Amino acid sequence: MATYSDAIYALTNLLSENGDLEGVAAAKINELTAELEAASLEEFNPDERIRTGFTNFKTEKFE
Repeated sequence: MATYSDAIYALTNLLSENGDLEGVAAAKINELTAELEAASLEEFNPDERIRTGFTNFKTEKFE
């Protein structure tokens, strides 16, 4: 699995070789940033997680 630094390095190299991709890269980065911000705003409810986990345990067929 690539690290954050590896991904940034690879993207930097790609953009330096293909300057015409800068607009596409900027749009994708904005989209990814919005997704990450939305994910960080979701509130974690441990009680609900226990309930859904228990329901999943009871309905899953284990061998």
